[in-house]
Amino acid sequence: MAEHCVTGHQVALKFINKNKIKSGDNSARVKREIQYLKVLRHPHIIKLYVGNLSSSFADDRYEVLTTPADVVMVMEYAGEELFTYIVETGKGGVSLSRTVNASH
Repeated sequence: MAEHCVTGHQVALKFINKNKIKSGDNSARVKREIQYLKVLRHPHIIKLYVGNLSSSFADDRYEVLTTPADVVMVMEYAGEELFTYIVETGKGGVSLSRTVNASH
């Protein structure tokens, strides 16, 4: 969790190490994920954070940053319940999916 320095909103940061996505398949998969997250709107899908609302270019409004080592996706922060549950109980699976889906 982080705080967006312009808006003050809580956001989640997803770091993707560039060394791990050097192969064409992985690089294409990350680009595809970013494109999907820009257009998908569903209550169960975490969205890319829209930070620069003053920009007239839609692509400039979504927060995807790059560093020499990482691609950083700034995403909406959905709360700590699922993260806390995973940390406390270990890796999830089908039963976790059923529990989470049944509660929504």
